[in-house]
Amino acid sequence: MLRQLFAFGFALLVWNATADIRTAKLPIDDILALEIEELELEFELFSDAYIIKDVVEIESLELYEPDEELEFNFDTEARLPEDFNPRAGMEDLDWSTIELYEIEEEDDFGFETKNYLPEGFDPYKKVSCDSHLMLSSRL
Repeated sequence: MLRQLFAFGFALLVWNATADIRTAKLPIDDILALEIEELELEFELFSDAYIIKDVVEIESLELYEPDEELEFNFDTEARLPEDFNPRAGMEDLDWSTIELYEIEEEDDFGFETKNYLPEGFDPYKKVSCDSHLMLSSRL
């Protein structure tokens, strides 16, 4: 019985594998016509967004900064506790009791950086330069 079930399953698999495998011919002309029509429609809809008609010079712009004070319609001191002191406790912090932790992160550049350095390169070695050029490491 198991052998017959296996044979039937194999026959079903082979029958599906030999199904019609002809590929339908793609109407390339219709696809190209639709693509061209889509591009023309996009151009009609969005072409004005890409055309700059008036160029504005940055010097012609004026910056206005309004000098407005915040006005509350109530007394803010009435909302605070009676003995409220905003500066209380500022000097009570002992910085020597705070422990700082430095998290070391490894940089992954996706390649081995040692392959791009000169032979015998030592980043901790003192650099001596006889030229009168001044080099800066600022970016």
